[in-house]
Amino acid sequence: MKKILPTIFIAILTAVFFNACRSDDDEALRFFLRGKTSLESYDYKEAIRFFDEAIKKDSLFAKAYINRGVTYEQIKDYEHAFADYSKAIAIAGDSLPEAYYNRSNVLFELQRYEESLADLNKTLMSYQDSANVYVSRGTVYSKIQKFPEAMADFQKSTNLNPKNVDAWINLGVIAYQQKNLVQAKEYFNKAITLDANQDFALNNLGLVLAEQGNFNEAINYIDKAIAKNLYNPYYISNKGYILTQLNKLEDAEELLQKSLSYDDKNGFAYRNLGILNTKKGEITKAISNFEKSLALDSTVTNIYSYLADAYQQNQQTERACQTWKIAQQKGENL
Repeated sequence: MKKILPTIFIAILTAVFFNACRSDDDEALRFFLRGKTSLESYDYKEAIRFFDEAIKKDSLFAKAYINRGVTYEQIKDYEHAFADYSKAIAIAGDSLPEAYYNRSNVLFELQRYEESLADLNKTLMSYQDSANVYVSRGTVYSKIQKFPEAMADFQKSTNLNPKNVDAWINLGVIAYQQKNLVQAKEYFNKAITLDANQDFALNNLGLVLAEQGNFNEAINYIDKAIAKNLYNPYYISNKGYILTQLNKLEDAEELLQKSLSYDDKNGFAYRNLGILNTKKGEITKAISNFEKSLALDSTVTNIYSYLADAYQQNQQTERACQTWKIAQQKGENL
């Protein structure tokens, strides 16, 4: 698979300890502390129950809202998490920048990228020296394809913390997207040097090698990534793509179906399955899978080019021409 995985977004799930001693709110504080203990023990149901009780005792307990938001975020209930972070902000405003930071992560998950960016800008007013906040903002910039701004933020992060693995990986992602494979390889190797167990960097390095045509070497790195993260649908899909390039179509198809069984919203896996269909001469199936990929994620690498080619092979000339034009506008160079 030629597309690097979606860039890492670092979620700082801030579990804030409430230090103030307010005699009229002792009960709220006790429930809060019990909720915090449950959250740290991954007992999310109990954590929510305790934070609920704390809020019942003190409806202006901003840090209880933040921690309940953290708990909701952990179970991927982003709407409730958003509501809690927003409530904390309404109560405490700029005095709790962690609420803005956590809400930015939820907004990212909800694909509300401009709002996520606004919250990160608010966060940086208090955390100008935080390497992780710059990684987060750079990730949002990447998602909305403002790559110069993203690159600047990732570079800023490495300046603040040269050992920030996530910043190096994301620099590699942008270099890869810009077809600067030599630079991408250097960034991913830097990340692996800092953390040999960084499966994301191993996977990405494998993709760079595949792009350079070194498929057998690429497989080795993808296998190392899978060994560290057995159920990652993107890594499995990537291996399926490489096996397709090696004409090991039966093994490739098994992996791609496995990837989709873990995540049926994986646009990259559908694209790779379409490539496999094309190799097998199954053009109608290929078109169906390319269209599914495009519907799920229009940023999948070269998706318009692959789809246009499939339309052309299926003698759908007008649709092929229209799709090729979009591919050219997006700078695809398949």
